[in-house]
Amino acid sequence: MAKSATGKEKISKAEATIKALQLRKAGLTQREIAEQIERSPGYVNKLLKGAMEEFRNVTAEEADDLRALQAVRLEHAMRSIWADVIRGDLRAVDRFLRICQRQAALFGLDAPNKTALTDPSGENEYTAGGGMSALLKRVQEASERAGS
Repeated sequence: MAKSATGKEKISKAEATIKALQLRKAGLTQREIAEQIERSPGYVNKLLKGAMEEFRNVTAEEADDLRALQAVRLEHAMRSIWADVIRGDLRAVDRFLRICQRQAALFGLDAPNKTALTDPSGENEYTAGGGMSALLKRVQEASERAGS
């Protein structure tokens, strides 16, 4: 028969996890936490990793729920002004477009904005290859001049 963790063992692990998280939040290292709770550093590492993974999962689920709720709200807002949009009410059309923008941002539908390094004038883009090297050289030269 396979051995499973007893209720007492589960409670002990939960208490150790809570204590480890409190100590980590207080700034202690994993080794210091291990000393405090009288466990090995490897056990503390496993506790903290497990707790953080669970936190990430819960947070991701909550974010998904919030996104779904927000999507319903935006859809409701769109429906409530749709008749005015169809009639050509410019304020309603403007409001509709703003709701659409918010919806696109919520779901990441817009293409990402490109950014590029430029020269100090902001007009000429640095190119790969010699461009980045030239930039680094200029930064080093400026740093040396400032240090002189």
